[in-house]
Amino acid sequence: MRSLRTWGLQVIGRTKWRIVDNRIVELDVSYARLRLYGEEGYVIVEIIDDSPVDVLIGVRALEALGFIIDPVTEALQKVGLIIPT
Repeated sequence: MRSLRTWGLQVIGRTKWRIVDNRIVELDVSYARLRLYGEEGYVIVEIIDDSPVDVLIGVRALEALGFIIDPVTEALQKVGLIIPT
């Protein structure tokens, strides 16, 4: 069973998510430092125990580091931080 504590992260709260099969799951939440293609920052981390993959970087983490997924090419693109006005 994977948990935030397994990764050495302190749990700071819990959140509920509706996942693709329509179940509601409750997840521990923490912050972690993430480095991706030379960019580094702190992102919110949640771990889904029965995820079929070991690492899943969500859109919030990618956006926090200034990346997007191009919907046409499905490629990761660096666009910089987007600040709402």
